[in-house]
Amino acid sequence: MLVAVKKLLWVAIEVEKWIKPQDDPSLSIRVRIPKSTKNPAWPIAIREKYEERHPIGTPARTCYALGFWLGNRRGDIADLEWDDLVTEEIELFDGSLALIEAFAFRQKKNRNRHGGREMFIPVVDKLAAALDPLDRSKGGTVLKNGYGNPFSEKSLTGMMQHWARQADIPDGYTLHGLRRTFGTYLAECNIQARAIMEAMGHSSMTVTDDYVREANKKKNCSRHCDGDQPA
Repeated sequence: MLVAVKKLLWVAIEVEKWIKPQDDPSLSIRVRIPKSTKNPAWPIAIREKYEERHPIGTPARTCYALGFWLGNRRGDIADLEWDDLVTEEIELFDGSLALIEAFAFRQKKNRNRHGGREMFIPVVDKLAAALDPLDRSKGGTVLKNGYGNPFSEKSLTGMMQHWARQADIPDGYTLHGLRRTFGTYLAECNIQARAIMEAMGHSSMTVTDDYVREANKKKNCSRHCDGDQPA
């Protein structure tokens, strides 16, 4: 029923323009879904091991950086092209203007149904550093294998497993787990839930709320632990 209602609301918002996205009443509807233990977020220690093993400029590090700092699915990472990298002028909170570099693309999910969600994700410094040594002159996909060819979407799952094992990382830390890492990171940086939802391309607040709750738990635990420490 919720899926059917959301389809009707999508028409009302995107096609007919009857209501604004923020007025979507389905955003606050939560569905009780058993929490999955698959594809966990990557802890800092795991990320450090991976980064130490795979230096900037390698396909392994590029895939990792795109997966983490874009927070999108493997199909979007595999298809991402240099032509999707744009520079735009935006207005800051203080009214001043600034040029930012960002990836602008449409998500692969639901692309055949309604064109896919349009994304605009700024390139943070760490992602920019990972992309800096790559050859952009030939265009095409950002992520390429050792022969200069694109990776297929399915191959990235196996390759990430291979790269993680090379770094002596236990099985279970996946490319989709990096997407979760991005959501967790944003929540821990006090980014508002609606902004996290937009950054990750979620269609509802259900998953986003989980990131915010987990971040709040960590903050509360940290406060209690700090208070228990001797002066």
